[in-house]
Amino acid sequence: PLAKAQLESLRTGEGIIDIVNVYVAFALAYGLIGVALFVGLFASVMIQLFRVARNPKTPDDSRQMSASLFAALVGVMVMIAAVSNYLTVPYIYLMLIGFAVSYLRVRETESVLYEPRQPGVSLVGGLMRR
Repeated sequence: PLAKAQLESLRTGEGIIDIVNVYVAFALAYGLIGVALFVGLFASVMIQLFRVARNPKTPDDSRQMSASLFAALVGVMVMIAAVSNYLTVPYIYLMLIGFAVSYLRVRETESVLYEPRQPGVSLVGGLMRR
């Protein structure tokens, strides 16, 4: 009740309370656990991208793609701190996260398929039956 009374002071002449920070909007709607899960979605993908980009054994094109996706996600996280979750904004960040995850999965698959195998070892890591 006290927080709601304090939010009433933010009501505009149009009768709405315009929250222009996605993190604050998530905190008001879903609490701190919701914000932690929302930021964790970004963080988990960004950690994987960072590891790929910093790995010296990764080919240059994969490193550049990972760094580009990492930078785009950082930019989106800064952007959603200054805009509301309205119209196309959620589609942009969800599409970018989906693109980054699919890139990481395709990259994982390609690295397994194209790495030279040792004799007697299958692609899934087990020993082949002879």
